[in-house]
Amino acid sequence: MKSDLFAARQHLEKAFDCLSGDDELGRRAREALGIILDAIAVVEHRRPTAEIIAFPQAASVLATRGLGSSER
Repeated sequence: MKSDLFAARQHLEKAFDCLSGDDELGRRAREALGIILDAIAVVEHRRPTAEIIAFPQAASVLATRGLGSSER
């Protein structure tokens, strides 16, 4: 079963908003919640890694056109 990151983020954002005081505990809790919210955002927006397919003939084609790797 996958975690419901959207719902978790909403609850944590609400908790962050509730801790709006100037006391030390509130500041530290907001900082901790901010770190967790950042981590959730990274996971939510992560893209799967792509497989890179090599085209061995491409280097020779570029070289014949004068577009070697040093020219790009």
